[in-house]
Amino acid sequence: YIVMSIVLYALLSARPPFAPTPLYAFINAAQKTIDMTMYALQDTTFSGYLVAACNRGVKVRVILDQNNEKSNDTPAYNQLNGVTNCSAVWANKAFQVTHQKSIIVDGTQVAIMSLNLQSQYFSTTRDFALIEADPVEYRPIQATFNADYAAGTPTSGVAGVSDYTYQPGTAADLIWSPTTAQAAMTAIITSAKSSLLVENEELASSASYIITALENACARGVTVHVAMVNQTSYQSNYRALENSGCGVHVYPDTQTGFCIYAKAVVADYGLPTQSVYMGSINYSNASMTQNRELGVYITDPAGVQ
Repeated sequence: YIVMSIVLYALLSARPPFAPTPLYAFINAAQKTIDMTMYALQDTTFSGYLVAACNRGVKVRVILDQNNEKSNDTPAYNQLNGVTNCSAVWANKAFQVTHQKSIIVDGTQVAIMSLNLQSQYFSTTRDFALIEADPVEYRPIQATFNADYAAGTPTSGVAGVSDYTYQPGTAADLIWSPTTAQAAMTAIITSAKSSLLVENEELASSASYIITALENACARGVTVHVAMVNQTSYQSNYRALENSGCGVHVYPDTQTGFCIYAKAVVADYGLPTQSVYMGSINYSNASMTQNRELGVYITDPAGVQ
């Protein structure tokens, strides 16, 4: 834990083998409330700890994706809705998916993550999570959660206050889809002066502006290193980056091997302007303009390192 004035950072790197013990401890320490938005919740240990929190009087509210993950999320959804003080809703169907992964505890700390709570993948995926206690960061996340929770229902999602007309709070370090992500994710590339270290699950042709920004960065002399899984649908984009002078390293696309699921970018490492993006936002147009997503900039030196 790195204590910096009013911010408590716990930057967690999920690497095989991994169990999210700090996240378990985070919710087990809750005294009043837990508000969680989660794309996929299949970790029965985690859902069991949520139930235990409800049983000790903590008010637990959970938003779960239904457009892609309803069948996988239904056991947790039913479990939570069967317990006093617990409540789960299906996310607003106005979004293509609700892919955000965040947990607010007691209205004073928030975990922002790239990872889903799926224990079957903890041993094979690269992911990150950040726990912090900066009110400038967690208050807009809380307000957006409240709006998104109100727009979900116990039976189906509806278009409501959290659809595309809702504007999440604009704390300087937060990146939201579908409102600010496209501009912010492009800017971290176009602003780089020296280097970009990129890990991402997706490199879709629909986000051609990202591919172009990376190509242009390489062409102007920025050292760009990209680490991903070798998915067939992205190979032409890998070649385009390499042809522009970027470095692309890939892992085999297998069901059981090491998988880069993280969405993280380190810009200008070692320079006074160094920064990191980390969160749920992928390099696809849907992720940046149609989903509910959340990412964060990290600038403290220890966090960047």
